Amino acid sequence: MKVSVPNVIVEAIKPAENGLGTVIRAYESEGIPVEAEIDLKFISRKVNASFKAQEIKTIFIPADGGEAREILITEQDA
Repeated sequence: MKVSVPNVIVEAIKPAENGLGTVIRAYESEGIPVEAEIDLKFISRKVNASFKAQEIKTIFIPADGGEAREILITEQDA
């Protein structure tokens, strides 16, 4: 895995509970809004995300090649 900017930290990666993709949690660590590309080489996918200062995002990446999307931690379909 590779992140294009040093101030976005991926702190968790897990299979989605429904088995249909991967979920990552990442956050901006320096208080600076930023655009980041997260290259998930192990599943051959790249995710582009905009982070506000100190923002935390949970992102679902579908295994079928569909578009990655931000989810709420309480969502049951991911």
